[in-house]
Amino acid sequence: MPRNHWYNTLIMPSGSYQTLGTSEAARIEQWLRLGGTLIAYQGAVQWLNNQKLAETSYKPPPEREESNGIAYADRYRITSSAAIPGAILEAEADLTHPLLYGFHRKTLPVFKHGATVAEMDTDPWSNPIRYTDDPVLSGFVSDLNKARQKNSPYVGISRMGSGRIVRFHENTNFRGIWFGNSKLLANDLFFGTLMN
Repeated sequence: MPRNHWYNTLIMPSGSYQTLGTSEAARIEQWLRLGGTLIAYQGAVQWLNNQKLAETSYKPPPEREESNGIAYADRYRITSSAAIPGAILEAEADLTHPLLYGFHRKTLPVFKHGATVAEMDTDPWSNPIRYTDDPVLSGFVSDLNKARQKNSPYVGISRMGSGRIVRFHENTNFRGIWFGNSKLLANDLFFGTLMN
């Protein structure tokens, strides 16, 4: 990376990023092409998609039952079938990937919030962590969302020029209490240049 660049890593937490436009996206793209590592979470990944900086496809949201003629007592069951309010899911990891340095078990519990589910990338080495066939360990996940979540990616990694974009589809550091996955962010910071 050229000496005139002060930063080699940029972290974009989940958010809307409505105040950033095409000029900011162009500067980020230039920085990436020169070798930067961009770590993006959830809503930031969608902003990168909108700016054509990353390509992430999403599964369509689950269809909710028709609410006409259904009793008020069943309202919560119907509305909650489309959401994941917070659950612990099981993911399978490629322990040979730099992102997983220091991990020793092939499976790890991860926190899932929200019903957005990404599709697998076409590059087979771009998704080093993905949900298992039967991912629910704890919490409520409707049958519709279980089927959507199955074998979907937890993280995606792509290149741009000499740089790379690490797209986390969930928060690795959820509320500062999910310590087991915080090592993923640390590995990203220290080994980002080795990825993909």
